[in-house]
Amino acid sequence: MATTRDNAIMLALYRTASRDKDFKWVVKYSKSETAFLRMGDPINSLDQARRLDSIGMMHKSFMDDLLKAAGSRVYAAKNVGRNSIRVAENVI
Repeated sequence: MATTRDNAIMLALYRTASRDKDFKWVVKYSKSETAFLRMGDPINSLDQARRLDSIGMMHKSFMDDLLKAAGSRVYAAKNVGRNSIRVAENVI
């Protein structure tokens, strides 16, 4: 909606280089941290995450888009519980 309407505001949007051309960034109102959770050896970098066979991610999140663009096999879920089940089933 913010890309098709005048005088619209969008909250909770991650700033990325590809979005800079489409939006006027007014104020930074929060900071977010991302962590990789894994059974087994820890993931300490985005590069390590990209090399995994599959990754569970929140649907339409910044990392979802970033990892898909990098060619990762991403299982996007609309809630954390769904990816927890996928981990238990050894899908991700």
